[in-house]
Amino acid sequence: MRAPDGRGLSVSFSSLRADRLPDSILETLVRGGSKSLTLAPESGSEELRRSINKRFTDEQYFAAARRSFSKGVKNLKMYSMVGLPHEVEADMDALVRLVRETRKIQVSEGQAGGRITLSLGALCPSR
Repeated sequence: MRAPDGRGLSVSFSSLRADRLPDSILETLVRGGSKSLTLAPESGSEELRRSINKRFTDEQYFAAARRSFSKGVKNLKMYSMVGLPHEVEADMDALVRLVRETRKIQVSEGQAGGRITLSLGALCPSR
């Protein structure tokens, strides 16, 4: 993308909210040459997400991923936390399902050659 004075511009974000991701942002990123995007589901289960005040559903997350891939994003980085209070094995299983479903969406939207990268941050509560 070129600025009116001819200088090249690039726009990037460290991560974006899945529940508040307008198409205009996606289009600007792709038009500016971005091929990757980071969405932060924060945890695999909606219940655990709600416990940390991240109030969006899996479906909202999947809709954002679908729109991102359909607009031309090839690679998606997912950020989640592990070790949250009250986390159980089922929450980790839910995270695996979230990643797998995101990959299915990526393939169905024509971005099979792209990657999905899951980054995990370990919560280490202080005493």
